[in-house]
Amino acid sequence: MLIGDEKRKRDALMLTSYLNMAMCHLKLGNNLDVVHSCEKALEMEPCSEKALYRRATVRNNIIFTVNLSEASPVGLESLDLL
Repeated sequence: MLIGDEKRKRDALMLTSYLNMAMCHLKLGNNLDVVHSCEKALEMEPCSEKALYRRATVRNNIIFTVNLSEASPVGLESLDLL
């Protein structure tokens, strides 16, 4: 069982690992894995700005994608997305 300084070092390493996994998944477009890694990081540090930002980025991407899929083709042509 880890105590004191060893536990703090382990926890810091685990937090960094979760945040790095979230960033890798974000770049690969694995949205559910990003959220999962961010949730694990937030369990360790509830105010982690990186975890909150990455999770919010995925949620924003999902909302944007849903809104685009519901948009009319005429509206999409004006955005030069087709």
